[in-house]
Amino acid sequence: MNLIPLIALAVGLGCSDKGTTDDTGEPTTDITDDTGPTGGTDDTGTTGGTDDTGTYTVPCEVALEETTPEEGDEIFYRDPIELEFDGEATTAVITLTNADTSEAVSLDAPTWDNLDTEATLAPVDALNGNTNYTLSVTICDVTTEVNFATSSFGTPLTDGSATLNDRTYVVKLSEVTYTEPAGLGFVLAGTLTVPILVGVQAVQKNTIDLIGAEGILANEGYYYQNPNLDTWDFSDATWIDPFFSIDAESVSISYDDIDIPIYDFHLEGTFSPDASSIGGGKLWGLGDTRNMAGFVASTDPAAICDLLVLSGVYCEPCPSDKEPYCLYLKAEEIEADQEPDLIVEPVVTD
Repeated sequence: MNLIPLIALAVGLGCSDKGTTDDTGEPTTDITDDTGPTGGTDDTGTTGGTDDTGTYTVPCEVALEETTPEEGDEIFYRDPIELEFDGEATTAVITLTNADTSEAVSLDAPTWDNLDTEATLAPVDALNGNTNYTLSVTICDVTTEVNFATSSFGTPLTDGSATLNDRTYVVKLSEVTYTEPAGLGFVLAGTLTVPILVGVQAVQKNTIDLIGAEGILANEGYYYQNPNLDTWDFSDATWIDPFFSIDAESVSISYDDIDIPIYDFHLEGTFSPDASSIGGGKLWGLGDTRNMAGFVASTDPAAICDLLVLSGVYCEPCPSDKEPYCLYLKAEEIEADQEPDLIVEPVVTD
């Protein structure tokens, strides 16, 4: 972990140009004693004032106010660590230890925000699943320890990666947490209601072959593949047991017979140890709003973007043609359960 060195701030105190008189009536020069000015400090300088050398030391009074996770929490193994201080705290010493093995965990350098009072950290490598950890934060000679644990997600697959073959998982877009655009999560959840099927075809050492498709919810409560729409080829996706990460130039989601392209599409998640579900998923991309104008009874390709401006949300250029009709979408906390007896089959309708 890279630690930002503590910078000592010192302001030299000169002799006063205001004198006093001794018993003879002659002026003398006033000099500070070991106690320093009013409210002086001891040799540590922790409360400000001068030490024995006559050097003024800036008081250190910053305190840690909040941590995420908190004491006793159970977190997802890929979640970041967040700290909040009541003042500038870039000199804080932050360490993370695997409490089960007493081994230190390497952390990336903190990302500071809000006048260097809020820090976000992530382990260089993801934490282990089902493991206890101790976070230690030292600021102004005060050390705070926070003990937390990770959930079972992050533990390698119990029966090996081959157990994933031919399994299909259902991502319910109407139930995910949309974090971008901010404040419009309920609108997106009510609009993007198409279930997405993610099927596993094969797993190699460092890659996983996945296939995506739109699903349909039957009246009986089970999901099946929409046979009239193209599937998405997610071959050679990143695989680090039990984590996968998909990046695609684009996918197209159909809603009420309207195609909604999503460019720079990303989907990631972690399989549970028993391969029955996916947890901690994230999805993001640039959604092309042009074809959605019909949702607001308009033929203007800018209709959706113009409406969003009223909420302080702005569209940006689409990667396909640089026209300013794309909206950045991000969803987190995605969970997906396996759909029994369903295998996604490749479909190309052209």
